[in-house]
Amino acid sequence: MGWLKADGRLLRIKDCLNRKMSSIFKKDFEVGWRDIDLNGHMANFTYLTYAVSTRVAFFAASGFAPGEFQKICFGPVIKSDLT
Repeated sequence: MGWLKADGRLLRIKDCLNRKMSSIFKKDFEVGWRDIDLNGHMANFTYLTYAVSTRVAFFAASGFAPGEFQKICFGPVIKSDLT
């Protein structure tokens, strides 16, 4: 597991994220007509795109913007996007 220097001390990344995950994270999207099929279902590609955008926003809100991941040579690895 990686380490992050924050507040003058080294914190495990897992511990930083666990503090943020105690509440629900929400992100709003504006769904366009191209995102919905004729049956009123969201397209799989759109759903996965929103999942990725939400994940990146969550990490950024938790102090791990993409630039921070580059600095510490560490980043999230997604095993599956299935729910």
